[in-house]
Amino acid sequence: MTPAVARCSLLSFAGLSLAAVALGVVFAVGVAFAQETDDAKKPKLPDRPVIINVRAGIDGAFKLGCWTPVELEILAGPKSEAGELVLTTPDGDGVACSYPPVAVQLTAGRTVRVVGYVRFGKPDPELKVALRTPTDGLLEDRFTTDQFDGRPHIDYPLAAGDRLIVALGRSSTLRQVAELAARNNQQEQKLEIAKLEYALQLPTRSAALEAADAVVIYADQLDRFATLTADSAQAAALREYLQFGGRVVVVAGRDAPTLLGPKGPLASIAGLKTGAPVPLPRAAALEGFVGGNKPLGVKTASLGELRIPRVDEPAAVVHLAEGDLPLVVRKAVGFGAATWVMVDLEHALLQDWSGRPLMLATLLEGPLGSLEIEKQSADGNTWGPYYGFNDLAGQLHQAVDQYAGVRSVPFFALAMLVLVYIALIGPGDYFLVRRLLKRTELTWITFPTIVVVTSIAAYFAAIWLKGDQLRVNQVDLVDVDAESGLVHGSTFAGVFSPVSRAYDLSATAPSSLVGGKLEDLKQTTSWFGSPGEGLGGMHRRDMAPGWFSSSYEIKPDLSTLVGSPIKVWSSKLFAGDWRGRGAGSLHAALTENADGRLSGTLKNVLRVPTEGGFLCYKTTAFEVPALAPGDTIEIRSLTDRDLKGLLANAQIMERKQRELSPGMRLQTHDTSTLDAGVILTKIMFFQALGSEEHSRLNNDELAELDFSELLNLRRAVYVAPVGKADAATLPQFHVADAGADVAREHDLHRTIVRLSIPVEPAK
Repeated sequence: MTPAVARCSLLSFAGLSLAAVALGVVFAVGVAFAQETDDAKKPKLPDRPVIINVRAGIDGAFKLGCWTPVELEILAGPKSEAGELVLTTPDGDGVACSYPPVAVQLTAGRTVRVVGYVRFGKPDPELKVALRTPTDGLLEDRFTTDQFDGRPHIDYPLAAGDRLIVALGRSSTLRQVAELAARNNQQEQKLEIAKLEYALQLPTRSAALEAADAVVIYADQLDRFATLTADSAQAAALREYLQFGGRVVVVAGRDAPTLLGPKGPLASIAGLKTGAPVPLPRAAALEGFVGGNKPLGVKTASLGELRIPRVDEPAAVVHLAEGDLPLVVRKAVGFGAATWVMVDLEHALLQDWSGRPLMLATLLEGPLGSLEIEKQSADGNTWGPYYGFNDLAGQLHQAVDQYAGVRSVPFFALAMLVLVYIALIGPGDYFLVRRLLKRTELTWITFPTIVVVTSIAAYFAAIWLKGDQLRVNQVDLVDVDAESGLVHGSTFAGVFSPVSRAYDLSATAPSSLVGGKLEDLKQTTSWFGSPGEGLGGMHRRDMAPGWFSSSYEIKPDLSTLVGSPIKVWSSKLFAGDWRGRGAGSLHAALTENADGRLSGTLKNVLRVPTEGGFLCYKTTAFEVPALAPGDTIEIRSLTDRDLKGLLANAQIMERKQRELSPGMRLQTHDTSTLDAGVILTKIMFFQALGSEEHSRLNNDELAELDFSELLNLRRAVYVAPVGKADAATLPQFHVADAGADVAREHDLHRTIVRLSIPVEPAK
């Protein structure tokens, strides 16, 4: 190698080395700059835990007065530690109520999701969150519906009368139902759909589904239901929701045979025996179900693409069939009802069928109630506001809030008394000291004397009108399912206090109502709010919360309200819910004869005597006399009547003129009555009575107590008020002060029982 070539090689090597060094420096600087940029983009670790998001309801939808899940995202601080979360929100009267604490496990620098349960009582919800940790002590934050400050906020609740359906899976048909309802409904009610993609998103507690009018499940993909095992919390919550009055609709999809099969995830909800799918032979039944004026428009040869799983379930009722192929099957499950739609409504062949949303809406007629899909209400249902409520729950609220010996002063009389008082301290005092006594300086004596005397008179008049005794009203509805042994009690109680005091309140189940101890007993006590925008209604927007004046809390087991404040000569209403299971079957099945009549023996399986009641099945009611515990009576010996006529207090119209035919005149519901038994009867059979056409009120708040649908699902229902019985056999509502029960007088305690009995078809 020549020296010149060697120098060139050395220079080249040196240049390459310098270039490599330069590139390395540039790379290092770039990496450092990128690291700084990434660090700048990363949120700084807070010094203490911070709530970064809050979400109420299922998919953001919830109702006032119903148990509502609240999910909070908490960004932990620099330490990992365990904490406790307490949620507080105003109740239906605007008084702050604190709900049971929720345990929180914080991991340093990470986000954790925590779910608590509350009942909102205001149309503009407010939520106070208190987080207590060993390091930072008590940390508090408050969230409202304000969306303009950039902070996490709570969505607005559904309006009074709105419907909520929880949809799991594809829901294009449901969206069409909601669109039609919004387009054609004249009552300003809407249908809200809470959309879930996977079964894992279902609530883990049945209370979270209290606001749901129905749960619609689209059985299409196995992976969607992979977590819905028989022992999962989601499956247990869905089963409890269904058994205690819920409505579940399952629409068969692609993987329906596996999902609904004996070992399928949905079999644990409500078992249904299914066989191999077969092609749909024709569409006549589907078209006839929606009125016959909405043709499917699909060639017969193409119908084979719609595979229908065969159903073999003797206990179920075939609601729609194509020949011997069931298309819609329904079954009573405890106090609830399950519906299986074996036709894939989301199939491509049905995408353009105009009858598809109408078919699903018809199957949801019970939960949807008065929502109009194809026609508008003739009169707009404008009768309710005359009494300050438009729901039967509001009327029941007023009925329970009437106390023996407590009289109210009419507004006119109160206004006149105020005018008399003003006249006494003004012109009256002037006339006394100037004309009669003729010494004006005596007004320093006469004026305070008039004020003191009138105040003392008002005080003793208030005692005479309101009394000085604590008074409690209590109305119970006890439901018993003879087949499964399920027992469900609903208590509505009102407490009138003669003094300002904070009480501990609890509603408890009877110890021996159906014989033996109830298993899996759950008891819940909470406030009972009046729906609507009338005076005292939860949906009023001018109600100020009592954040700083008073508050109370609910025990962790939800059985007791601790320190609930009631002001002097004021009242507050509460609701109790208890549920459990007795030992096995309680009553033998009745039989439906070939002519449709009911036969068999009715037995009082309860440990309490019942007064005169009725046994109803489909459209027939049998008048039942008083029965002692264990008494039996043959149904063929009972007088039968039309169910609607019996419940509506029908009067027989005589034929007085030749052109008139004898018939039956039904009385509409008296919206001014304060008879709690009558109101409960209208709630218990709302749909059977003709819904709003008869009651002139809605039944949205207590719709789960309506057994009308069960009457057509091979269930006979015996209803009767309870006669005189021992306290141990009746639900109780306890009012305590400082741990001791408070003495009370003139209690109203009325209990109604319902026994649901299975009916076997004629062989």
